Amino acid sequence: MPPDGTFGPLDDFYDRGFDLAGRLWSSSGWKPRDVAVVQPYDGFTPLVYFWLEALGFCPVGEAWRVLEDTDLDPQGTFPLLSGGGNTGWGRLHGLPQVLECYLQLAGRAEARQIAGATTALSTYATPARNLGQAILYTNDPAA
Repeated sequence: MPPDGTFGPLDDFYDRGFDLAGRLWSSSGWKPRDVAVVQPYDGFTPLVYFWLEALGFCPVGEAWRVLEDTDLDPQGTFPLLSGGGNTGWGRLHGLPQVLECYLQLAGRAEARQIAGATTALSTYATPARNLGQAILYTNDPAA
């Protein structure tokens, strides 16, 4: 374990993130493609890349390409941080991501509403050092 105040090597981000992702997807029966509303924690810009890669939304080392080559708009092919995340709401430590999942699934996101959104994911913190958390949401009462 690295000393307090550090996150250790980059491999720790992925190892812990892959472990979290494995538990998340196996316990839910979902896969990344099943998630309509993707709200990774963005307290620091690189965390978005780490979360997308660790959770399996894209291969490791490719998040930058996905973000560069994909329409991230709420009506686009891969809506991402539709509520603005920490950049749009201020540094509220993951609360914007949770709130956006609720608004989207309740159909209350107004101009940024993702059509047909029934599933969502929010993350908090970093995948490193067992700090990260991920929550899946659905508005399907039978799920």
